[in-house]
Amino acid sequence: MNQLSLGPNKGANPHGTAPEAGAGSGPAAGTGPAAGTGPAAGTGPAAGTGPAAGGAGAPAKYDAVLGPFTIRDLMVFGSTLLLFVASLLPMLGGRYNLWNVNNLFFLGIGIILPLIVAALFVARRLQPDAVVRIGSLSVDQFASVTASFAMALFFLATASFFTGSALLGLIGSLGLLLATVFAPRLPWLSSDFKGRTETPAHLVARDAAVPSRKPAAPKEPKAPRAPKESKPAAWSPVTPGGAVPAAQAGQPAPATQAAAAVPPAAAQPAAAQP
Repeated sequence: MNQLSLGPNKGANPHGTAPEAGAGSGPAAGTGPAAGTGPAAGTGPAAGTGPAAGGAGAPAKYDAVLGPFTIRDLMVFGSTLLLFVASLLPMLGGRYNLWNVNNLFFLGIGIILPLIVAALFVARRLQPDAVVRIGSLSVDQFASVTASFAMALFFLATASFFTGSALLGLIGSLGLLLATVFAPRLPWLSSDFKGRTETPAHLVARDAAVPSRKPAAPKEPKAPRAPKESKPAAWSPVTPGGAVPAAQAGQPAPATQAAAAVPPAAAQPAAAQP
C-alpha cells in the first residue's frame, strides 16, 4: 500500500517502466494489433491493393475493348456505318440519294468526310507514334468539325423530307457528334482523353499574339499664315463732282473709262455751228 501511494505523490517510476506510468510501452500504446499493423491497418485486401482498388488486375475504362480500339473508337465506326447505309437509300425527293445527287457538297459532308474520320481513327490506333494533322487540326478536331456538318445536313434533310434514310442518317450523325464534340463531357467517353501528353500546338492553331501599335508620327507644325493685305477701295476716274482724285491725278485713265465719262455729243460742240 505504501508503494502504491508513493507513486503518484512522489513521482515514483519516473522513467515510465511500470504499467501504471502510461509511457506507451503497453499493448494500448499503439504496438498491438489495434495499432495499425493488423489486417485493418490498411495492408489487407481492403487497403486499396486488391483488384477492386483499380490496380493492375482491374481493367481501366479507357483500355481497348476490341483489339487496339476503345469504346469511343467503336462508337465512331458504328456511327459511320449508319451514315454509309443511309447514303445508299433514297433520301432527297424519294429518288435521289447522296451518291447520285448532282451536288458533291452533300456527298462530301454526308459520307465522304465521315469515312475519312473513321480511317484516321484506325490509322491512329494502328500507328500510335504517327502524328496526323489535317491542316492545323488534329484528328479529334477534324472529327468534331465533320460531325457538326453532318448533323446539320441530316437534320435539315429529316425536317424537309422525313424519310427513313434521312432519319437513319440523323441517328448516325448524332452518334458521331456524341463521340467527338461531347465526348470530353460524357463520363463513359471522357476517359479516352486521359493520360494524353502535352504537345505544342500547330502554328496556325495557336492563339494570336497582340500586335504592338506603331507610335504615331508627330505632325509638322503648320507655318504661320501671313496677314491678309487690305484691298484698296474701288476707284473711279470721275468723282460725282466731276473732279479727279488727287492721288490719281497723274495717272492716265483707261480709254474705255474716259470714253464713257465724256459723252460723244459734247466732245465737238463747235462743229455743229455754221
